[in-house]
Amino acid sequence: MFRFPFPATPKECRNGKRNYAFVIEGLLDLYDADGDARWIAEALALQRVLDRDFAAPDGGYFSTGRDQELQLVRDKPSYDGAEPSGNAIALANLVRLAEITGEDAWRARAEAGFAAFSGLLTRGGAAAPRMLGALEALHDRTLEIALVAPTDRAELASLLAAIRRSYLPNRVVARTVEGAPLAELARSLPWVEGKRALQGRATAFVCEHAACKLPTSDPAELARQLGEARPLIVSRPAP
Repeated sequence: MFRFPFPATPKECRNGKRNYAFVIEGLLDLYDADGDARWIAEALALQRVLDRDFAAPDGGYFSTGRDQELQLVRDKPSYDGAEPSGNAIALANLVRLAEITGEDAWRARAEAGFAAFSGLLTRGGAAAPRMLGALEALHDRTLEIALVAPTDRAELASLLAAIRRSYLPNRVVARTVEGAPLAELARSLPWVEGKRALQGRATAFVCEHAACKLPTSDPAELARQLGEARPLIVSRPAP
């Protein structure tokens, strides 16, 4: 179990919500860096504590926990200063968790948070740039990229290098090995289910809302697929 680097109970933490939010963000960054699903499990565990002890009924999070000493007002900060606000990071985390796990509950909680801060974002969004970035991610069409190796994750190196050379701010990457590791990962990330290494070669699947391009084992083809322009809003034919 990941060891929390400061007191783990809200009563012992000053501005505990921000602490939890930043550690969850770090865990999600660790997952992005090394692909170990352990970090997702740890992030989800801490997110549930944050939701239990700090969530505001109308969306967003208080800076103090529910079992701290009685206060006249429970602050719910949203403005960025030298560091982003705890709520900006918390909402960005919810968007990332929704993208990674495919669970609509995380997206719904994020949407409730953005609704709670809609006045700020409409009238004074320049004071909350990190939250605006999270809102953009919520409305973007996230790429789901699954990399499946036949026997060892080291076989994914060339495909992973192609991804890292591409600017993809809103994307999720899953790295796994065919067989039991893939089945285990699919329990946390259902969108990787059914993917496999084709013809005994490391294979990449680039998908968007479960609609996938042709799988490829060629890093150049993967780079081409990742570089295709994708409109944020799909145009509809005129009535």
